[in-house]
Amino acid sequence: MNVVLVLVCDGLEGLPGAGETVWPRTIVQTCVVHPLRNSFRRAARQDRDKIARLLEPVCTAPTEEDAPERFAEFADAWGRKHPAVLKPWENAWGNSPRSSASTPGSAGSSARRTRSSR
Repeated sequence: MNVVLVLVCDGLEGLPGAGETVWPRTIVQTCVVHPLRNSFRRAARQDRDKIARLLEPVCTAPTEEDAPERFAEFADAWGRKHPAVLKPWENAWGNSPRSSASTPGSAGSSARRTRSSR
């Protein structure tokens, strides 16, 4: 492979850095499927639809600046009742939720976006 435009990782430690080393111009994103699943596992079954509705704006935020605001709204709404649902997102994003501005509305790959400075 000569050109990799986007690398979607599952949260495996070291993979984003390795991808940026091998393909310096690649956009590295953390897949949102794993944090979504983990959040749903930690929530009461009857709350899952409500949680999904509030997480959707986080995952589909049009800019990297909008995602933390949407996550704060989600955290305010559910952090007290189900604090464990916040952990998967904080772990995936290092306490800094971001959206992929290059793919607004994309499902499954918008949690983290970085670009190597090389």
